[in-house]
Amino acid sequence: MYVVRVPNRGSRPAVLLRESYRQDGKVRNRTLANLSAWPEAKVDALTAVLKGQQPAAGLEGPFEITRSLPHGHVAAVLGTLRQLGLEELIDPAWSRQRDLVTAMAVAQVIEPDSKLAIARGLRAQTATSSLGGILHLGGADEDDLYAAMDWLAARQHRIEDALAARHLAGGTLVLYDVSSAAFEGRTCPLFSITSVVMVGDRGMLTAARLREDVGPAGLDWITALRAPQVSKLVRDGALQLSLFDQMDLAEITHPDYPGERLAACKNPFLEAERARKRESLLAATEADLDKITAACARARRPLRGKDKIAVRATRALSRHKVGKHFTTDITDDRFSYSRDQDSIAAEAKLDGIYVLRTSVGSGGLDSSQVVASYKALSQVERAFRAFNTDLDIRPIRHRTETRVRAHVFLRMLSYYITWHMQARLAPMLFTDDDKDTARAARPSPVAPAERSPKALAKAATKRTTGDQPVHSFATLLRDLATICLNQIQPADPDMPGFQIVTTPTPIQRTALDLLGVSHRLGIA
Repeated sequence: MYVVRVPNRGSRPAVLLRESYRQDGKVRNRTLANLSAWPEAKVDALTAVLKGQQPAAGLEGPFEITRSLPHGHVAAVLGTLRQLGLEELIDPAWSRQRDLVTAMAVAQVIEPDSKLAIARGLRAQTATSSLGGILHLGGADEDDLYAAMDWLAARQHRIEDALAARHLAGGTLVLYDVSSAAFEGRTCPLFSITSVVMVGDRGMLTAARLREDVGPAGLDWITALRAPQVSKLVRDGALQLSLFDQMDLAEITHPDYPGERLAACKNPFLEAERARKRESLLAATEADLDKITAACARARRPLRGKDKIAVRATRALSRHKVGKHFTTDITDDRFSYSRDQDSIAAEAKLDGIYVLRTSVGSGGLDSSQVVASYKALSQVERAFRAFNTDLDIRPIRHRTETRVRAHVFLRMLSYYITWHMQARLAPMLFTDDDKDTARAARPSPVAPAERSPKALAKAATKRTTGDQPVHSFATLLRDLATICLNQIQPADPDMPGFQIVTTPTPIQRTALDLLGVSHRLGIA
């Protein structure tokens, strides 16, 4: 802030309190208060204070900060929402209901909570941020939010269609999650799309479900075979393990799967991990079995009886699910065991090998795309983890189907905002912001995804390329929240109050620049 004297022709100069700020790369100024009525000595004293000097005259309480509300995170999230055009997608015409929906979507990003808590945070008397003031919702209560949810529910399909038109052009692959299943496809009936590929793990898309549900629905699908089915392919000679001497992905066929394609893959990293895990489970089981051996051999109250020993042994062999790899010898007073090396070796031959099964023709997806599509299940699972944790989708405190749907849809809109913010803020986050380099270094879709050297450097040094601390998305939002909207009330009752926003730190400035948002968003 600074004091400026503006000449007035034929009258005393106007004495103005002004503030400089940067917006869209340009320095701008705004007038906070007119000090023309102040005595000259008081103006000089304030000028000295603003310059960091000791005032020549006393300046007792010229201003009072009557309230400070966290604002920077609101500006970041609301600014991103507006850049994405979500307000116009929700409804082209302004209305209080639209602002209430906007407020709920923003609130679920900055501080997920119940509708009652959100309403309390919007009200002027109990505000926890500047959100209610910026959207002029200082008088809102929870009933207003419930009514806005009902209003949103009537527009949900139109909004979804608009988002689909924005993102699903040109045969874009889409992932859906329904309970524990995910859908992927270039088309979807909800958006007038006619061909859907359902992608699910082997526990979800069982043979019975494919036969009774998925097939009759006319859906294509991608899933994986279970270990016994892979073993049968090897025994029948359809899957030659020597294939993997030169490659990690091969397409095969088998009469048990007519009209289907089988993509056989071998991942050496998965192979090593399965071997490590099996050895760990075998060792843990041996420790349990050794206790039984010791119990049979102890001098005081030894374990006796073939049936009793067998019950203890069965429990120990079942605990870690590797009992098939042990042979046991049980008598009335003795127990011994040994590893079945033939069983272990037979299982080890298939370490790192998995086979994907799909009804999609080669003209729809080639083998590498089938593998990539199946691995994309992890992206869907990650998104729904964010719904359940970061966006606090549960518990659902609604009793009608319409409001439950509106509640979930609001979380989807919040996730849409979060996803775009994280993409833009990636250089400041632990997120890999050089994925093209990481993909180029990946030899095949079967190989595990690796982070780029740039991302690894960020993780190791905890510093960005600009030598700033690396944040998580949540901690960066908390950092931005320290930019406050301060309500200033001059001691002179004749002077009006005004608002001033905290000057961003270099880190906050970088974040706002990446988002393309001004920290003064919503402030006149």
